[in-house]
Amino acid sequence: MAPSGQAQPRSPFRRGFRWGCIDAMTDTRATREANKEVLARAMNGISRLDVEAVHAELHNELLMQLPYEEAVPDLDKSGFCDMLAGVFTKYQRCDVVLTDVYELVDPNQLIARYSGDFRGRDKDVHHANNYVGIFRLP
Repeated sequence: MAPSGQAQPRSPFRRGFRWGCIDAMTDTRATREANKEVLARAMNGISRLDVEAVHAELHNELLMQLPYEEAVPDLDKSGFCDMLAGVFTKYQRCDVVLTDVYELVDPNQLIARYSGDFRGRDKDVHHANNYVGIFRLP
């Protein structure tokens, strides 16, 4: 159990931080840093077109939502990885670069700005965009 009888925090990513360190402040900092590192590894997996690497970093209870894109349903971990596999068949290059990561009060929530630079496989189509994502527990 976490201090004060609170439930043990879970990371939105597979490799979550566990309570048990020296004090809550250290725990919070370690949680934030661990989550940033996992997010960076997942983004690097996308850049390498490596669905398995991304899958290994994601929490089993992942829920991916694109509220601005009505045609894309909410996706669980398997659905998200299936979507990535489809994207990777269409693009020969998917460069994703984290540009900024903002911490929130909850150490298991991050806001990240990242850029994406995608090149098509069959056609020389180039998509370069900037994104903002909120990464949190489901």
